[in-house]
Amino acid sequence: MSTRTTQAQAESPIRRVIDHIGAERFTGVLRVRAREADGELWFLAGIEEDARFGMSKGKEAVERLMRATDPVFEAEQRLPGLAGGFKKALSPTGSFAEVQPVDLMRYCEMFALTCVLDLIGNDRRVRLTYRTGELLSADAASGGDEVLASLLESHEGTYQFELPDFDLPPGVNRPRISLRPGAPPGMVTAPAGAAAAANSMAERVDLSMANEGRGNAARAESAADAQRRADAEAAARRKAEADAEAQRQTESRRRYEDERQVEARRRAQEREAEARRRAQDERDAEERREAEERREAEERREAEERDAESRRQAEARETEERRAEEERAAAERRAEEEREGEARRAEERRAAAKRAAEPKREAQRPREIGKRPSAATTQRGRPSTVPPPRTLQWLWLLLALAAIIVANYFLRKIH
Repeated sequence: MSTRTTQAQAESPIRRVIDHIGAERFTGVLRVRAREADGELWFLAGIEEDARFGMSKGKEAVERLMRATDPVFEAEQRLPGLAGGFKKALSPTGSFAEVQPVDLMRYCEMFALTCVLDLIGNDRRVRLTYRTGELLSADAASGGDEVLASLLESHEGTYQFELPDFDLPPGVNRPRISLRPGAPPGMVTAPAGAAAAANSMAERVDLSMANEGRGNAARAESAADAQRRADAEAAARRKAEADAEAQRQTESRRRYEDERQVEARRRAQEREAEARRRAQDERDAEERREAEERREAEERREAEERDAESRRQAEARETEERRAEEERAAAERRAEEEREGEARRAEERRAAAKRAAEPKREAQRPREIGKRPSAATTQRGRPSTVPPPRTLQWLWLLLALAAIIVANYFLRKIH
């Protein structure tokens, strides 16, 4: 009986639909209407998330659905919420103000979606194609990777999801339910008591024939019992093997889906870390560029200040040299004036002394005339040396001093 139940469930329309949904990686809700009740099954990338049938939920609801009569199916694609579940589904279209592009990419990878995600900004558009959470392509037309990078940091723009078309498998909307055929019309079934009475009468009529047939009947019954027991054991083994195989397949599929989701999350985290690293590298490069510009500006300012200070110092030195030169020239003029004044005063004193001595010389001249040697005597002896006047000596001294001052001035200018 259990083997027939398992085979019936394997061939039931709901099983066909669930297997088809798993193969197509369907995401959304499957509504079922049957004679017994109405129900819903929620799927995420072909994996059953939750089920309801009438008042039953979870595994009990699925078991009841397997036994439902005349089920009618309706599939509706629906995106799960950002935090999971279908109670608050994500709208297939929206703006970046509601959900950031980075969160949308992480959302596709985390829930292993098969879809196309369009990111639309100001004169920019990127088309991302996912299959079971894996990013297959990122088409930015002629914009390149810079467009995607700029859109990931943008707060202005819109997004749009495109889910693949999904159709239910053929022949499951209103499947036919095969009923066991009834008894042929006109056929009358004899009561059990009458059969027993007939058999008893036959035994009394011909005991010899009954005795001969008892041995054959016992052997046939024993062989039939043995065959039934063997068939039952074989059926039990087949059922156990089928259940174990189904359990292994279910467990293998669950492990595969868990590993795929873990891998998808790992890839998403790696891409997110790479995006953060690139953004940090760009920020670091920008900071280094700004620091370099500030340093160059500071160096230029310091160089200008040094040049200005050098010019001020040079101007101050030139001013100081001009002032010193002017002071030296003034000192030389004063010294020259003092020397000239001293020479004039000395000349005046000599003139005064000469005027004072003139009367005495006039008085002594008669006596000196008698004592003066003659010209012949002078010519015969050594020539007389007449000392130069003192005015010429002072003049040569002043010229020598002026030459020294001029030479000293030119030497200072050269240095």
